[in-house]
Amino acid sequence: MTSPFAIRLAGAAGEVTGSCTLVEAGSRRIAVDFGLIQGKPEREATNVDMQIDRPDWLDALALTHVHADHCGRLPMLTRSGFSGPVLCTHATAQLLPLILGGAARLQKRLASEAKATGRVAPAVLFDQREVDRLCSMLVPLDFGEPFEVAAGLTLTLHPIGHILGAACVLLTD
Repeated sequence: MTSPFAIRLAGAAGEVTGSCTLVEAGSRRIAVDFGLIQGKPEREATNVDMQIDRPDWLDALALTHVHADHCGRLPMLTRSGFSGPVLCTHATAQLLPLILGGAARLQKRLASEAKATGRVAPAVLFDQREVDRLCSMLVPLDFGEPFEVAAGLTLTLHPIGHILGAACVLLTD
């Protein structure tokens, strides 16, 4: 029996950055991307908000590519109880530790510099330990390789020409 998909935009709704789409098929839940909100300072300040009510309820997360507006908040999920697989392409799995590790170092440096000069320090969204924890959850897939996310729910990544390793997600029930 096929169940209908319920889709909720938890990011990049009404704007370009902060991509996050939640998909439910019955009791099965998957998120696609968890990106950084960029642009005006008041919008960037909302990056500390999770936008996913219960990350620990997710069966998996699919990552389409390593641009910050698609992956820039992923390590925050581990702090909130997410422990499922992070499904991505092999190239994305190789690039992600570099991108997120650099972001963790930059956040730490900017906060330290702000404190040293008496300015209000920007929020540090995650640290290297959270990056390492998130990267240990990566499950690299070949393009076209089906992966059963949960009972009867299958994810397949297909190539798109955006950047190295970028993929679109096909979910079938």
